[in-house]
Amino acid sequence: MVRIGNGSLSTVFGIVDDYYCTDGSGSEDVGFLGECRVDEAVPTGDGANTAFTTSTGTDHYALVDESTPDDDTSYVQDTAGKDTFTFPALAFTPDEILAVGIRWCAKKNDAGARTLAPVVRPDVTDDVGDAQALSTSYAWYLGWHRENPDTVAAWEVAEVDATEVGLEAA
Repeated sequence: MVRIGNGSLSTVFGIVDDYYCTDGSGSEDVGFLGECRVDEAVPTGDGANTAFTTSTGTDHYALVDESTPDDDTSYVQDTAGKDTFTFPALAFTPDEILAVGIRWCAKKNDAGARTLAPVVRPDVTDDVGDAQALSTSYAWYLGWHRENPDTVAAWEVAEVDATEVGLEAA
């Protein structure tokens, strides 16, 4: 946990910009990265994979297109399978793309272990990231894809714009 402020949970003084934390391990991103920007996008359409079950209707993306989850009002679910979604093009042209991140809010609703793994689909191949175990309460999860798995190189803007992103249940 990181807390910035005077130690009180109710009062924070100042403004923080370009704050990030690296763990100093590995060979990438171990020092100062310069100015960084993180932009959030929500799904605008269903992708090539629509295996999850919808809580209502047939448009999978419409059930997960909120920046703030609506708990059990609208959702997709499954014990195995994959859903991917399309997203709008980037709103700006960055000098460099450090990673494509996938953030999701999820819980398991039955007995036994359940996991979700982030998926990127830059072209026709799904690249599945590390599976993360779900709890019985809603929690936020995060997965990163530092390189385009199709090119094994840094992401280009056009590649990010064309990439589907989603989750795989196991």
